[in-house]
Formats: sequence, C-alpha cells, structure tokens
Amino acid sequence: MATAGLDSFLNGNVISASPAWSAIIQQPPLKLRRIPSDQPGAITLKSDQLFGLVFSSSQNASKFGPAAPSTNDAATPDLPPDAVFGLLVTAEATRVFRLGDVRSGLGLNAANTPLKVAAFWSRLDANGTLSMTLDTSEKARCALWALSGPVYRTAVSIVFVIPSTALDSIKVFIQDERGLTLRTSTQSPRMTIRMLTSYTISSAGAVQSDSAFEIVVHIETDTFDVELCMNDAGLELRLFDLQSVPASSTPLLNRLNTATAGSTTAPPASGSFPDSSGGGGLFNSFFKDIELWYMIPSVSEEWSLDDVTGSGMSVPGTKYWQIVLIGNWQSEIGAVVALQYDSRASTLYGRLLFASDASDAGANRRYDYEPRFDAGLATSKPLPPPLDLWRLFSPSVKAPSQIPHLLTNASVQFSKRDSANSFIFGLAGSVSASSGDALEGKKPDSAPDGFSWDRVKVQAVLQSEGGSLKTSIQLSSEMTFKSEDFSPPSKLYVDIAYRSSGSWLLHGQANDIPLGSLGGFFAPSVRTSAMRLLGGLTLWTLEMLYTYDSSGEATSFFISAALVLGELELDLSYEFASTRLPQSDNSAAQIAKTEGVNLSDKAELRPLATEASWKFEAVLGAASPSTDAGKILDSLVPKASSVLPPFVRNIPVGAASSGDAAVKLLLHGTSAATILAISITIGDISLTFVNFVAASSGSKKTILRISVDELAVARNVPVIKDLPQPFDSMLYLWLDDEETDLAKAGLFEQELHDVNEALADLDILPMLTKDTNKGNQALPALRTGHHFMLVNRSTVVLDHTFSNADATSTPSGNPDASDPSTPAGNVDPTPTKGALDKKFPLLSITALSLLYKRGALGISVDATVKLGPITFSLIGLSIGIVLSTLNLKDLGSVEPVVDIQGLEVLLDSPPITLSGVFVRHEGVTSTGQAVRSYRGGVALGFEAWKFLAVGEYAVLTLPNGRGELKSVFVYAKLNGPLLTLAFATVSGVRVGLGYNSVVRSPQLLELSTFPFLNDNVDGSSGQDPLKIINALTNSTGGNQAWVSPKEDSYWVAAGLTLRAMGILAVTAVLMFGIRESGFVISVFANGVAQIPSEVKAEATLFYVEVNMLAELNTVDGYFAVQAALAPTSHALISSCRLTGGFALVNWFAPSPNAGDFVFTYHRAYTPPPWYPVPPRLGISFTLGGMINVTGNVYFAVTPKCIMGGGALHMGLDIGPVSAWLDAAFDVFIQFNPFHYAADISVSVGCAISIKVWFVRVRISASVGAALHIEGPDPFGGSAHVDFYLFGFTIDFGKRAGPAPGVSLPAFYQMLNTPGPAPAVQTSPADATDPMMARLKFTLTGGLLPQPLAPSQSAASGGPFPDTGASKPWVVKAGTFAFTLESEFAISAAEILQGEDETVTPVLLTMPNGSADTPAFYSKPMHVSQPISSRLQISVYLICEDDTRRRLPGFNGFLLLKKVPTALWGSYSEAEDPSRTKNPGALTNPSRPTIELCMGVTVKPPEPRLVESNVQHFDPAIAFKEQIGSYALAPTGSTQSSFLESPSVYAEQPASTRWSRFTNDWKTSNRNAKHVLGQVEPNGKQADGLLKMASHWLGWNSPPPGQHRVQTGEGAPSVLDGAFPSKLLDTFGEEYSSLPRLSTSVV
Repeated sequence: MATAGLDSFLNGNVISASPAWSAIIQQPPLKLRRIPSDQPGAITLKSDQLFGLVFSSSQNASKFGPAAPSTNDAATPDLPPDAVFGLLVTAEATRVFRLGDVRSGLGLNAANTPLKVAAFWSRLDANGTLSMTLDTSEKARCALWALSGPVYRTAVSIVFVIPSTALDSIKVFIQDERGLTLRTSTQSPRMTIRMLTSYTISSAGAVQSDSAFEIVVHIETDTFDVELCMNDAGLELRLFDLQSVPASSTPLLNRLNTATAGSTTAPPASGSFPDSSGGGGLFNSFFKDIELWYMIPSVSEEWSLDDVTGSGMSVPGTKYWQIVLIGNWQSEIGAVVALQYDSRASTLYGRLLFASDASDAGANRRYDYEPRFDAGLATSKPLPPPLDLWRLFSPSVKAPSQIPHLLTNASVQFSKRDSANSFIFGLAGSVSASSGDALEGKKPDSAPDGFSWDRVKVQAVLQSEGGSLKTSIQLSSEMTFKSEDFSPPSKLYVDIAYRSSGSWLLHGQANDIPLGSLGGFFAPSVRTSAMRLLGGLTLWTLEMLYTYDSSGEATSFFISAALVLGELELDLSYEFASTRLPQSDNSAAQIAKTEGVNLSDKAELRPLATEASWKFEAVLGAASPSTDAGKILDSLVPKASSVLPPFVRNIPVGAASSGDAAVKLLLHGTSAATILAISITIGDISLTFVNFVAASSGSKKTILRISVDELAVARNVPVIKDLPQPFDSMLYLWLDDEETDLAKAGLFEQELHDVNEALADLDILPMLTKDTNKGNQALPALRTGHHFMLVNRSTVVLDHTFSNADATSTPSGNPDASDPSTPAGNVDPTPTKGALDKKFPLLSITALSLLYKRGALGISVDATVKLGPITFSLIGLSIGIVLSTLNLKDLGSVEPVVDIQGLEVLLDSPPITLSGVFVRHEGVTSTGQAVRSYRGGVALGFEAWKFLAVGEYAVLTLPNGRGELKSVFVYAKLNGPLLTLAFATVSGVRVGLGYNSVVRSPQLLELSTFPFLNDNVDGSSGQDPLKIINALTNSTGGNQAWVSPKEDSYWVAAGLTLRAMGILAVTAVLMFGIRESGFVISVFANGVAQIPSEVKAEATLFYVEVNMLAELNTVDGYFAVQAALAPTSHALISSCRLTGGFALVNWFAPSPNAGDFVFTYHRAYTPPPWYPVPPRLGISFTLGGMINVTGNVYFAVTPKCIMGGGALHMGLDIGPVSAWLDAAFDVFIQFNPFHYAADISVSVGCAISIKVWFVRVRISASVGAALHIEGPDPFGGSAHVDFYLFGFTIDFGKRAGPAPGVSLPAFYQMLNTPGPAPAVQTSPADATDPMMARLKFTLTGGLLPQPLAPSQSAASGGPFPDTGASKPWVVKAGTFAFTLESEFAISAAEILQGEDETVTPVLLTMPNGSADTPAFYSKPMHVSQPISSRLQISVYLICEDDTRRRLPGFNGFLLLKKVPTALWGSYSEAEDPSRTKNPGALTNPSRPTIELCMGVTVKPPEPRLVESNVQHFDPAIAFKEQIGSYALAPTGSTQSSFLESPSVYAEQPASTRWSRFTNDWKTSNRNAKHVLGQVEPNGKQADGLLKMASHWLGWNSPPPGQHRVQTGEGAPSVLDGAFPSKLLDTFGEEYSSLPRLSTSVV
C-alpha cells in the first residue's frame, strides 16, 4: 500500500508520470520498459535483465481474480493501490532455464545469496547441469509488483518446475537439515523464487537498490504438501494436509508419522495426544471435527563455546515439532478454534476463528499474500460472526443489557491436569464495545452511568476437577468517561461480577483524571453547573461501584476518590441512589462500606419516593500534605491566586492536629443555582470558598472570605499608650464574576440570599455586606473585587474595595469590576473611610479608614485626646499589619506596626494663643532619591507680638551607594514692633539658615509668592506653621520647592520690614548662599507706597507696589537686577493702572551665554530664550467707559546697540462717535560705527457708525504726520503728512551715505575704551605706549607667601607696571603658572626658545590639542576676511650683570573667551543700517557672542630631581643574604619593663605562621577595601579614604621630574591603594621574621 509522500505507480488507468518510478524501472535488477499490450487498456512491461520475461495486467484476472470495480486491472485492493502484473506466456517464458542462468539473471552471487539457499542449490545442482522450466499455469504466482510504501519497492515471484530426478537431492537436504524423511513422491517439485528490491533516491536523482531473496520449494506427497522455505532468516519446513484428498479414517498422528517414514522429528504414531478419531478422551469431548492446518518440524539453536578458538557459535539443538489444528468448540453456536501443539510442552493454545479472519476479496493480488495461511481456505468449516459471550459459557445467566457481550477475538488455552478427566480451558479476548443495548437508551429512572464502553476485555475459565465443571467469567474494560466537553477523555478500568441475587456489580478504578470526567454521573439538572465548578479539579485515585438489577438497569453507584485541592488530598465520596434500587438491596455505598471504604458517619442515603438522592462531599484526611489557600483557589479557578494579596494566597492549610477535618467540601444543587462551598478552619480563623452558578444566567461567581474576630492590641501608641480594638471583627472578601458587562457583574440581592441559604444548610456563617444600594435591586449587593470589611455589632461599618492586590492578572477577564472609582492598573488605591463613634477614657474615635497597599493593611484612626484646655490631635495615626508574614494560627504573636505622622497641639486661651505641629514626611525627590524628613513649627501669640519658627531635618539616600545626606534648615520671624523711630517702625524681622540645603531663586513674577518675603503666603497672616513649612518645602506648578536638600550647599538669610511716614512699607531679604561650585548673593525686596494708608489698596489715591531682585550668581554665571510694578499699582483712581519694569543682566563664565548682557530691548527685537521679559513702563487709564488712555516707554542696551522710545494712545467713545490720538517715538543707536535713526509720528482721527436698514456703516477720517531723521554725519531725513485722502513727503538735509570702516588704531583704541573718556586728561609724561598697555599678567599657580611691599618708588620700577603689581612674584618653580590676557583677539601664539641667533618658535595649542584658533573679523573696520594677530612670548633670566638670557622649556596653551559679535563678527552690508534700511540682523538675537582666543597660559619646564651618584640599593636582595648566628654578650642584669611583644602567631607552628599572617592580611584587605578605596581590577580606583588622601596629597602621581635611576626599572611607584599581591606571594622568602606587635606606654 502506498504511503503518504510517495508516488503511487498507477495514476488511474495509466502508469504514473512520477520521476521516481521512471528512474526505478530502468535500473537493475529489472530494467523494465513498457511494450505494446496484448489487450486494449492493459499495461505490459518487459524486463531486459530478468530473462526478457514479460508481465502484463491482462493476466491478472485469470491468475488473481477480477479487480475491484472502478479500478485499473493492475490495481491491488489497497488504497492507494499498489500495482501487480501477471506473467505473460511468451517465447522467453517457455524456454529451458539452467539454475546457473537463473542465479545470474537475478543478480545472485556469493555475497547476497542466503546461506541456506546456497547450500540447497549446491546440493540440488552439484554438477551444474540442472535444467528447469517456468510454471506458466494459472495457479503459479508468477508476477511483478510495484509497491510504494514505506519505501519504493518492486517484487518478483517466479515459479520453476524442477525435474523429478532432483527429488532425492531435496529429500537428502531435508533429512540433513530437519532429520525428517519424506515418503517418495512422483510429482515434480516446484521452486518459487521471490525477490523484493528496495530503492533509495538521492536529492540528485541517483537510484540505489537493495534486494532480498526467498526460495520456497513445493513437494507434494500422496497425503501432504511439503514446503521448504529459505531466506536470510534461515530455513523452515512446513507440512499441509492435502485438501484434494478425501478425508481419511486414519488417525492424524498416524498419517503424519507414516508420511515422514517415522522420522525422529515426526509425531509419534500413538500416544497420549488426543485425536479426533480416537473416540472419547478429554480433548475429543471438548473439540470436534479436528483438521490439520499445518505442521512445522524444527530444530532449536543453542549457543556453544568453541574449545579451540574460545569463541561462541550457534549449533543445532533439540529437535521438536509444532502442529496447528482446526476444530469445532460449542458446535451448537458454530465456534471454530485453531489450536497449536508444541512437542516441547503439554498445552494446546490457539484462538477462535471468526469470519473476519478470512481474507478479503482481492487479497490474492497482494505480494505478501500466502494462501496456505488464509484461515478461510484452511478449513471447510464456516467461520462464524462475533459470538455471544454468555451463550458460550453460561447460557442460563441474564447479563445486564447495557454491558457489551459480542466476542470479536479471543485466544484459548487447553491443558490437561494430572488427574484423570481434569483440564483447564481458558479464554481471553475482547468484546465489541457497541454490542450492548446502551446505545438504545436506558430507563430514565436509572442511575446515570457517565462512561462509555471501550476495548472491553474478557477472561473466562472452564475448569474440570473430579468430574465437576466450574465456570468463571470476568469482563474488564478500558472505558472512556462521557466528559461532554467538560474535560479531555479519561480512562476507567472496570470489571464486572455476577451476584447470587441475580444482580451484577461493576467495579472500576482510575488514576490521575480530571474531575470534569465525572460529568455524566450527575443528574442533567445540575450537570453543567457542577462541571463548571468542579471541572478543573483533579482526582489522583478513583474507585467506583455500580449496582445493576436483574433487568440490567443501573440502580446506584458510589465513587470514592482522592480529590486534589491545591496540594491537599481530600477524601471524596459521591453517592447516588436511584428509585430503581430495591429496598431489600444494599446500595453501592453500603457495599463499599462493608469493604472498608471510609464513609462519613451521616445517615444512610436512600432514594426518595419520587426522585433520586445524591450526596457529594469531601473531607480532609489526617495524612494529607499541606498546601496554601492560593493553590486551593487555583484548582477551582485557574490563575485566580494571581489576583489575591500574598497574605491570602500564602495562608498554609493542612490537616488538623486533632484529627478532625480542617477542610470540608460540599456541592449543593437546587433549581435556582448550584453552589460549591469549601470551609477551612484554622484555629479561630475561618476561610470560606464559594463558587456560585445561577441557573438563569449561567455565569460563575467565585467568593473567598477570611474572617478574623480579634487582632492583637496596638501598644506603645504615643499619648494614649494602648489602643483597644474599635471593632468586633475584620473580614477579607474577594468576589470574581465571569460576567464582562459591568452592569451585571457582582452578587445581587437574590443571589446573596441563595448563597446564604446554602451556607446555612451547610453550617457556614452567612455573607455580610454594607448596605450602599438603599433597596435598589438593579445594583449588586456585593461588587466584584477585593474587600476589607470592619464589622461592629453584626453590621458592616466599613467596606474598603480595591481591584489591584499586587496581582498580575484576573481570572474572569474583568480586571476592575469592583467599583468605578476604584483605581486600576498601577494606580495606588485610595483609602476608604467610615464613621464610627467610639469613646474611651480621655480618647475619642470618630472615624476609621482602611487601605491595602504593597502587602500591608493600614487602619487609620481619627482620634483626639483632651487634657484640660489643651487638645492633642493625632495626625496620621495608623496601625499597620504586614499581611505577607501574618501567621493566622497565632494572631497573638502578631505585633501591629503603629505609626503616627505627627502631633498637633492647640491652646486658645486669650491673650495667649499657641498652635504647634510636628509631622514626619517620607517621599522621593525629583531626582528619584528617597527622603525622609521631620518638619515642624510653633506659633506663639501674646497681645501684639506673634512669633513663628519652622524648620526641617531631612535625610536623603545618596545614589551609587554613597550613604546618606543630612540636611537642616531653620526659618523664624517675629511679627510686631521691634524698633520704633520718630518717622519709621522696624518690624517683621526674619532670619534663616540652611546646611546641605539650597534656596531656589525666584523669578521676578514669583516674588509675590516667595515665602521669605510674603508674610501671607499661607493665607493666615503667616501664623500657621504647617502651611508655612509646606509652602517652603513642597513643589508647586511644576517648579522645584523653594527650599530643598542639596549636598555641599549652605545659605543664610536675614530680612526685616520698614514702615515709614504712614505711606511707605518695604520688606527686604538678604540671602547669601554657598555651593560647591560658587556662591550666590541675592537681595529680594517688596515696596509699597500708598496715599492714604488707612484704606484698602483699591480705594487709595496713589498706590505703587514694586518687586525687585538683585543677584550675583557665580554658580550659573550671571549678575541680574530686575524690578517690576505690581498689577495693582495705580494713580488717582484704581482704573488708572501703572505697569512697567526693567531688567539688567550680564552673563559670565560658566554660563553658556558668557559675554552677553542686556538692559531691556526694543519692542521690535526678538529676545533669545535666556533674556528676561520685563513689562514695558506704561499707563492704562479708563474713565467712565468713554475715555481711555494708554502709553508705554522703554530704554534698552545690548551688545549691539541702544534702543529707546515710547507710545501714547488717547481715545474717546460716545455712542456711535469715536475719536483718537496716537503718538509714537522710537530711536535706534548703533555703537560701531556710530549711527542713529529716530522716528516720530502723530495721528488724529474720528469715526462714526451709522445703521442703514439692516447694514451698519462705519465712516472714519484721520490726519497724521511722521518724521524720520538719521545722523550724525551727514544729518538728514524726511517728513510725511497724511490728510486722509492724500499725503506728501518732504526730504531735508543729506541722505546718509554708507559709513566708512574705522582704522586699525581706532579699532584698537575702541577696545581699550569701554566708556566715555575721563574728564581729566593725563599729561604727556604720564602717557604710555598704548600698544604696550593691552596685556594683563595674572599669576595662577605656585604663589608663595609674599614679602612686604617695597616703597612706592621702588614699586614703580617693577617689571610689570601695567598690571598694578607692587612687587615681583615669589613662586614655587614646580607649580608656577601665569596667564597673559589680551584685549585684542589672537590668531596664533608662540613661545620663543633659544638665543636670538638660533631662536626657535614653539606654537601653542588649545586645551584640546588643536592649533587651529577660531577666525575673527572686525565689524567696525568693515572687515570680512579673517584677521591675523600673532602673539610672541619670550621668558628671560636676568643675570647679575643686567644681561638677560632666554630660558628654554617654557610651554603653555591658548585660552578661549566669549566676546561680542558686534565687534569681532564678519562685516556684511546687509547688516549695516547705513547701507540697508532696517536690517533684520539688528533685531535678530542669534549669536550675540562668539568664542575667540584672548590669552594664553604659560607654564615653566617640568622640574627634575638632582641626579644622585649613590648606587641603587635593593633591600629585598639585601635581606636575602645569609644571616649567621649572633649572640650579644651577657650584661649580667635583666629588666622586666619595656619588653618586646611576642611574635605574631607565636602559638602556631613555625611552618604555618607565614601563611596565617598572609591570610589575615588578605582578609583585612577584603573587609576594609570599601573604606580605603583600593584599585579595582579594571584599573579604576574606587572611592574611599585612600583615594581622597591620594588626590589631596598627590600620592597618586610621581613627583615632578622623577627619573629612573637604573636601566630597566619599572615606572615610578605611586601610592594608589593596590593590594601588594606580589609581596605576599613570596612573603616568607623576603623577610627573616614576622613583625611584632607593639603598643603605647602610658
């Protein structure tokens, strides 16, 4: 039969076009080719190698019978079919064949010929002259097959007729091989040669073949057919009864003995073996009509050891024979049996023959078909269909109709016993699973069976002993549970026994099956619901008993199993008694109980009058292993524990120590719902699982409840000491619902009623809920999610619901069906608060709050303690219970964590008032650092004085494991008169300081909310300590807090309020801060002037409020002065608003904008992001809704220009008539080259709005004039007049032409003159060469204490008169360095080396190593090509004779500095206002500065040490010298003080002291390396004390100029903390003795 993946030889009625078959048939050993057919439609093949034989499908019908309908005549009955082609008789087939030619044609040689075949052919054709002919009769199976499975194969069967003269050779060969002598035959023997060839085809299409051969020789005697079969497996001899010969009356064994001439391997002629013709005897009484099928004489092979070679070999052993018989058994029902007898045994064994054993139609076409072994052809007896099992053994017994009974196959065995007429007959077989009446349906009142029969096996024994006959029948089945999609199919192994009352008992066993497999054992009304609840559980072991009445209907069953709940093992018992159970019969449960099954002690379960009774329960056995609540719940609802808090899912559950069941499971079913309840008792704690399936909706709801009555008392609570439990009990409850519609999810009122009724029947406490629906039945009584409930007097006073219990998933797919307000995902849940009125002595509790978060339950208590007039409020009093470590078995050992966030004190007893607060705060900074702080303050009032002090102590966790940072700040103020003068009063004194703390500098617009300046920032006149401290330390609006911890930062602040003359109030604060990279000096002020002073601001005649700040910040690199009018400023009336401000900022290093400055700017100017945005100085006035006046002025200075101007608008609106006046003035002054431009404009107009029909028309007219002037040289401009309908322009003066660029000396002088020339001119004698006065020398390193300054006269003759130095520099040569700064940019700098005749310039580079300096230009000079400016430096030694010598070795690097682009940028006519009108570059803020080389740093040569002539000394080598014995001369006296300490490890053997000392050194290093900071394996030195010391003291680098004193020596040693591993490796070899311990002497 063809196999999937291989091509069939046939494709319908033609040969397949498969490339594989096309290649195969052309290969040896067949070399086939298709030739024309002798009949239409037939396929004919000719073998060019196999004697030229021809095979054709036209011969198949006569040889093998007709083919199946609608198939090719060459097809076999297989699907897909193989192909067969019978031998076509041609000339090639009728010729004479020599045996040698046959062997050659088949490709047989010494290598591939089976050994027995070679021996046989050698005997048959000893002289090589044997000639044979082909048997071309229709009976001969001469054919060719093409097979396609499991690999490509071909098969050939050829039958030759051997001359009768060769019979003697064949008989001798058989005698030699089997010791059997055959009687003489006159028929010519026939020899069938079968060749089976397998083919493999490589990926390249190459074909390889391998052939196997089988030779079968047929000899026909007068009574038997003899077959001699030889192949690679060996040799087999068979004897068959001739069917063509009439039945003989001679006994079978006698005939066999006669046919074999009494050979030693033949059956005896007489003996104890029963014979069909012997008459009588056990065998003949049991079996009838015996026929011979075949007999096989054999010789066993034994393993023998060769005495010479010592190797093993196979040698002939015992001769024996086997005989196969066919007879009748129980002939009245037509049973036919095939029996085999082995002469080595005394037992007959065999099998029953059925009609299915006969070969099907067309089997003769198959290659492997053997007609001799076809049971249908071996006997003339009709083979029966499947037999009725009960009729075979016990015809009088009526078996249950539901039990299968048709025997389809069976093996039998017949043995004689020692005593006479004693035997044992055994039968083992299988019964058709569909042969029972179960498929026809059972009675409706029968017990549900829950399984289907599958692979039913039968074992039956008939035993005769002393003339009596005993029958034993046992049926067993590997049955399949009727899971009905509740679980995968599972197997149940059962057996059936007959009971004397006429009933039957079925006993079954199964292992490791899902409980869902038992779905068929439940009544249809609860089956689906029960399986939804129980289907996920597992049964480790299961035993089942079923009872059947005499009619074959099931009456009861009992199931006992080990139910796996989590990891618990529960003893499950499920009883069912139908109404068909007779009152006189025991139920299956009663029978099981008599057999020792442990059942509950409840009353016996009997059926009701009209309906069956059932009970499903499980209890925990005492020997069960322990588990936890999460695993139990997972077994009921997969992955449900993932949504439970850890303290719930980790609750240990095990068998009770007393032996009582700690866990019980009950299934309760009603018409309304099916409920599964599990009760777990752990001491005083009860756990309840409920699975609820409503019959109406079908959705499953899961409930888990944990109840705790009494928690441990919270002790050591501040102020109140012990806090009693303010409630009766606490519940945890989790509800999950499969319903995805949130409106339908939850447990509704009726469902809650059903659940509580079921729980009451099961002795379980009812479910309690908090009544929040107020009778609305449309809302659930209990929402899905997690609940913590506090119960007081059997009433839920608080229900904290949350959805995220540190879980990863939800089993129902409804992640948050608990409450719409419940946070979802990773959002922290909010606490739930409930009112509770509990009073204790001195203590009052008004409310409780619950919050579950991160594995802990927090109970917050609103409590107050009153002691006389003082009231203490406990802020944030909470009791925390870490539920993840909660031991529910011993709640007394649980110590609640009591936490209190703060304490508030209040005293209100005029004239004294006192309020104080102290709170603890924990959080995370904006940089992710954990911080805990202690904040507090106190406010004390007495008459007119009010004192306030607040502060904070914070501890931050530093990153990278650097420990903790402690930060402190204190702020205090005194409100009330402190100093009163005749015209002023000083009050509002305030001071503050901070350590590891920083104050954020406010922007100008933030001054009104700056707590150090505003006394009313807390909305309570600055007297609420908690609000003040929160305003200082909490961030608002995305800004950093005003005061925050910062490492290495310190600040101090002082301020006061001055009130003068009743109209002026100024509050100012001076703040000085020090940070790691610089300092900050700030002044913040708020000034208010108002007239009159006794009224509110909006009712004053004049009110001006100014906020101002001035700050010098060296950390960020800027100096700023800013001021602005408050929006409430006004004059005359409140609607006349005053606005305005100014800003002056200069940026310097390290600011990225260093070199830039600004003093406000033109309204057309676009400021860069770092520029402040001050409001324009202006006025806004509105009177009566008719007159409005607005105006503004400005003045600005930038690195490029000066700008100023103003604008005024006056308007009048009276009904439909309006008039206006606009005036504006703008001036623009450029620095270099100097140029100004001014614009003045005035416009007057009026308008009227008229409504014509439905259209409103506006008519307006205006008159205006504008003046534009430019200067200074030449001066000119234009005037324009606009008369609404026409206008004209008048030019005057000269049009300013392009301004020429300045000269280099003028530009150089411009750089040296930052402002106007001094009023007093220096005399010519004081003048110096301006070209020599532009360099500035600054000492930057190596300064030594300076000597006293010489007299002024001496100082004037110093070497550096232009620097202002009064004396020469006294420096250290090793670290000496100075800078040289120039006012003119430098394009290159070099230090000259050598004498004047051989001077060599050394070009200096920038710090990054590059010698390419930035290019620069000059806008004032109109230069657009780079300017070259080279600086040459020479350093001379002044000799004693006043001569000088240039010093070698000096080096340095270039310095970069940001300078104005207006001076050093490239000139462009498009940016020149004298050439381009209103150039955009002047209002473009980009690149106000550029970075140029403006100086150099010069350093002296590296110092070097004086070379020493002392020879190098290596102490290690010196210590290795041989040390001889040396003894001191005795002094005659000894002393007992100041003795040397004993040697280290003196108690250790000398051989181990060195290793002990080395190990201790390494251990100490490991313990201290994190403190010292040693060098890590990557070469980087870790932080620690040693690193700091190395850095500060210079130990981490060799001394300057250190040189090597010996060739080949390594790098200079540095103290970097590296561990001396090389020293310790040879420690004992380098030093003569261990160090000794020493101590100080007191």
